[in-house]
Order: sequence, then C-alpha cells, then structure tokens
Amino acid sequence: MDFAVRWWWTPGRLLLEVSGEVDLATAPVLVAAQSAALDVSRHVVLDLGGVSFIDATGLSALIAGHRYATDRDAVLEFAAVPAPVVRLLAITGLAGTLTTAVVPPPRCGQLH
Repeated sequence: MDFAVRWWWTPGRLLLEVSGEVDLATAPVLVAAQSAALDVSRHVVLDLGGVSFIDATGLSALIAGHRYATDRDAVLEFAAVPAPVVRLLAITGLAGTLTTAVVPPPRCGQLH
C-alpha cells in the first residue's frame, strides 16, 4: 500500500488520515504534514487506521508531532490506532503520553 496523508476538516478540528507504511522513507512526510496541520488548526487528530506498518522512525514521527503540538499549546490526538502500533506504544512506555480520540464519520470535506 502506498503511503498517503489526507486532510479533512471535521467540526472543531482537522483530521489527518494516514495510510500505508510509516518508516524511514515516509516519516519526514508525516512530520511535515503534522506540523502544517498544527500551523492551521489548534486541534488535530491523526487517524492511523490505514497504517499497515510502523518502525522506530515512524514512532519518532509521532513523538515529533506530539512535541510540536505541545510547544504550540495545541492538541494532537491519535485515532483508530492499529493493534501493532498500540503494542509498540505500550512497549516504549508512550501509551500514556499520546492522547487518543474518537473520530466521528463522515468526513466534512477534503482540504488537501
């Protein structure tokens, strides 16, 4: 599956829908997308439901997004987190640090 990040406006927040593998090749794109989203919205939800694989570099990208949000007094939440990613977060001790959210369908229009 090809890596992609799609942006959707939802009531009160911006949703980033991530699909594919988050690894050394794609993590910089995810970091840039999170940063850009947090520059235009103070509440961003990262929907990871389409993520098929994540490595340590991908995990670093999630942490970078969390730090970027925290530095700007914004909110970055994670939704539809696949079981392998939940396990990775638990193993690394990050499960309690990163916030999860429930994202209601439908999406309300594509931004990018």
